[in-house]
Amino acid sequence: MSLPVITPATVIRAAFEARMIQDGQVWVDAMDARNGMSHSYDFPRFERVIADIAQHYLAALEALYEFFLEKEAEHGG
Repeated sequence: MSLPVITPATVIRAAFEARMIQDGQVWVDAMDARNGMSHSYDFPRFERVIADIAQHYLAALEALYEFFLEKEAEHGG
């Protein structure tokens, strides 16, 4: 028996299909930005990623946080 390959992209896809996240592309973009920054020492690129976090990714994270708060409330948390 083989286990399915679990990658960040498959997790994003599953979360989108389960309606846990609304805009899968924003999450893919955030993942790509993170991957690009993990071995980069380019300051202008860093500044672009910081701006993207504020303009795009933070709203997606807040929406996911709200999703989990709603689920917690539904289950008496």
